[in-house]
Amino acid sequence: ARVALARQVAMYLAHVGCGLSMTAAGGLFNRDRTTVAHACLIVEDRRDDPVFDRALELLEWSVPVMVLRPDAYF
Repeated sequence: ARVALARQVAMYLAHVGCGLSMTAAGGLFNRDRTTVAHACLIVEDRRDDPVFDRALELLEWSVPVMVLRPDAYF
């Protein structure tokens, strides 16, 4: 369950945070676009939890920055 949630969050961030299409985000994880859509629904439902929402908010900010400047982080 933890691995599934982590993957769902990663797919959500790829789609929402990085602006990838659901098809492209799914391709990163060898999943279908409908799986990404489901992941986005699951993550959005969990955003009612303030701690989860804050953690996701920080990830939404940091992931695109790391994508744009990977040499600074990896």
